[in-house]
Amino acid sequence: MRRVIIVIATALLTSACDFSSAQDRNLAQERACGNQAARIFDKEWGALKEMLNEMLRVAWESHYNSNLNRCLIFITYMSPATKDIPDHYRSGVVVDADSRLILAEYYGRYPLKENDLPMCVLNDKGFMCRTFDEFKELVTAHFGFDR
Repeated sequence: MRRVIIVIATALLTSACDFSSAQDRNLAQERACGNQAARIFDKEWGALKEMLNEMLRVAWESHYNSNLNRCLIFITYMSPATKDIPDHYRSGVVVDADSRLILAEYYGRYPLKENDLPMCVLNDKGFMCRTFDEFKELVTAHFGFDR
């Protein structure tokens, strides 16, 4: 009986250590993804950052997908209303950090008018969403953003 208890305790400790090392690996990959996303954003959009911030409100966040082992960048833009363009517009893109491919896009007026139909595309397959929040939900579910 004592031997069975020792075997079970050893198995539990081993599996806990395996889970801990997998969790540490994921955290390290998430940090690396965040660093990679920051470098890419600064390199690709850094020169335009000040101009963009005056014309658009730009935000980005990195998302590591452990199943795909991919680093994804979710970039959002909001253009303020101006005298020349009296409406706000909201955009979002999901970019693969390695290949720089745009995997999903959203573009629409904010707030949407009754008959507005925003552009909402996923992997060139196309799909419909009515709002930016729906777009966020769809890409979060489709790309399996871990965090």
